[in-house]
Amino acid sequence: MTVWSGLRSRINTRFLAFGIMGVAILGMAMAPAGALWIVAAAWFLCAFFGAVGNSTFMALLQSIVSSDMQGRAISALQSGVTLAIPLGLTLSAPVVERFGLRTWYVASGCMTILTCLWALNLRGVRRLDEIDALEQKGTAVARDGAPAAASQPVRT
Repeated sequence: MTVWSGLRSRINTRFLAFGIMGVAILGMAMAPAGALWIVAAAWFLCAFFGAVGNSTFMALLQSIVSSDMQGRAISALQSGVTLAIPLGLTLSAPVVERFGLRTWYVASGCMTILTCLWALNLRGVRRLDEIDALEQKGTAVARDGAPAAASQPVRT
């Protein structure tokens, strides 16, 4: 990320990276049985763009959350992610047993892409970069992301 700082909007960089991950997951699902090189290339794309998306999001999170709350915010995020792992495994086992692994990868890739598109259509998500820019200038920010009245303190 130090060589290329991403798109102008960090949130767009995150969701573009995760969208590419979804396409790579679909690539794994569509790969023929004997084409291990396609699966390996798709895994590489998933790992690379996962790192791009996650590092961009963590930089955005650190710029929005005040320094005294960053540990709590990041640990809450990590707890949610860690909780999702056994839930995902519990859900995936019966689906893979019934429909096969290829179907699970197709569903996972499609859900990843659809989730990125859905999140980018949320006004609050799109405006995260604007909130960061306003706070860096010292402008007060209301809860909806709009510049707040001058009497309101800067949200930290």
